[in-house]
Amino acid sequence: MLRARVVNLLPVLIGLSAIPLSFLAAEGLVEKKRLALMLVLAVLAAGFAVLTISLGPEKIFVAWLFFAPFLQNSARFSTAGHRLSQVLYTLPPLLFLFWTLINRNRPRATLLDLLPFLYAGLALTSYLLTRGPGSDASMHSILTTVGFAAVGYYFCAFGPVGRRFGERLVEAFLASVVVLDVMTCIEGATGWNLWGETAWHLHYSRSVATLDNPAVLGTVLAAAIVVAIIVVFWDGPQRLRTLSIVAGVGAMPAIVFTYTRGPFLGLFAAAIPLLLLRRTIRVKAALVLAISGFAFYFAWSSFAGTSLYQQRVANGATVETRVVIQQWSFKLAREKPVLGWGYGSFDQVKYAQTFLGTTGQDQTLGRGSTSHDSFLTILVETGLVGLLVYLVPWAALLARGVERARAPSPERWLLLVGLTIPVVYGLSAATFDMRFFSYPQVLPWLALGLLRRLTRDVATA
Repeated sequence: MLRARVVNLLPVLIGLSAIPLSFLAAEGLVEKKRLALMLVLAVLAAGFAVLTISLGPEKIFVAWLFFAPFLQNSARFSTAGHRLSQVLYTLPPLLFLFWTLINRNRPRATLLDLLPFLYAGLALTSYLLTRGPGSDASMHSILTTVGFAAVGYYFCAFGPVGRRFGERLVEAFLASVVVLDVMTCIEGATGWNLWGETAWHLHYSRSVATLDNPAVLGTVLAAAIVVAIIVVFWDGPQRLRTLSIVAGVGAMPAIVFTYTRGPFLGLFAAAIPLLLLRRTIRVKAALVLAISGFAFYFAWSSFAGTSLYQQRVANGATVETRVVIQQWSFKLAREKPVLGWGYGSFDQVKYAQTFLGTTGQDQTLGRGSTSHDSFLTILVETGLVGLLVYLVPWAALLARGVERARAPSPERWLLLVGLTIPVVYGLSAATFDMRFFSYPQVLPWLALGLLRRLTRDVATA
């Protein structure tokens, strides 16, 4: 009732307040009157609250997901981008948490649903108790990575949304990827990106678009290709098919411009089974995959001679570095196996511990690079307790999703989306460290929240 009244009165309120508010703002700026400016800000805040009520939780969450990839850390290079990121990305999760808590129609939570909250609390407590001058974390980074992931899970699982929420969520994700596709290809051709992030253009141009890191961008594009396959070939909504084709086809050349290997593991691991398990396209898919394999084989000889191949694919130093870091991670984990060394301390303790490395080459490789496995980072920083608290919801919800997706249903396509996004993320995150990036850490937890909502009867049975 309140929302309906607000919607009806909104045009009248805007019309009545626009002219006097403009004069008041002009007077405050010209005469430098703080009281006038404070009054203008108060009215704008009230207007924002009215707009929030009129739109409702679901639309705001979907809009937040659409704008999220464009307002990540690289937006801080711009004053306008930094402010937009604060208003449109950092603040809304507080609303999502509030709406979830006051939702009277939410299903009863189980012990499993407490684990995302426990992991966020563990990360924060671990950071506060162990932080040092060399810590990689901050209160802001914990809030926007671990915190936002937990909030996203709870809103998708328990928030006040309608029956088509999952469909709208997928639509917003694919629509944002269309923009990323264009940005990535432009950057690959010209070197330009929205926030002026050029650190990845030193030796050869690797596209990042607005996502700070080529591997992060590659992970998002890989997830989009997989989601597009699901919508098109697994009976997704008809209205999403054109958008899926545009986003998926555009992501294929775009992901190449990232020149990153890890996301391709997640892409192939999810896309190939999706194509081969669908009976109606199994033969065609197998034929396409075979032709692609032969084409790749014959093109390999010319590709192997390029500088790109020598620097990225055939660069044995990167493999050796990952092996050294992996060995060091297990050594560090054995020293403090239960609760770890402290959240955000990976590089700090790696540099401080003298027992790491046995040769000069190991020391050079290990100390010259950070972690290349997100899950080993969790193990080192928060121990077995942290890793189990983090992964148990994944294991339980993916198992429930697989069980439900075996039987045909109108929701099977959405179940597959919820299953494959964590798979793509997980395999990609096992090849580099996601701890610095917010948006890619949020995505798998949104998918898990959808699985929790779609399998709620299994959870309560």
